[in-house]
Amino acid sequence: MLKAPLALLMMAVSAAAAEPPAPHVRPLQVGNLTIQQGKPAIIVSTSGDEAESALKLARQAAQTPQVQMVELRVDKLDFATDVDKVAQLGREMRRELQGKPLLLTLRTKNEGGSLSPDDASYIALYQQWIEAG
Repeated sequence: MLKAPLALLMMAVSAAAAEPPAPHVRPLQVGNLTIQQGKPAIIVSTSGDEAESALKLARQAAQTPQVQMVELRVDKLDFATDVDKVAQLGREMRRELQGKPLLLTLRTKNEGGSLSPDDASYIALYQQWIEAG
């Protein structure tokens, strides 16, 4: 059974699917997922401030065939700048997702997020997460 936020997201994506596709959009391959022209992907975003809430959502997404990808909103986590903890959570979420892609994002306050890193810190955090796996 889908929880309310996940069900609402899926309904919104279904409504968006009725719109005609943009003619210049090419398919995008992300792991084992192909996002094709005219076919929106269903991506569920985490919004909790602790690891367990993100893992819970990953478990639910893994069991929901309509969900194709999960976004880990790092800026929402209490430990967003702790590279090792974020990397560990990412590894745990990937195991839970059973092959579904995981998108890691850090939205700044200007993008509706919770953090305001300068450009150098922003880039450094992503680089450290990549290096940490």
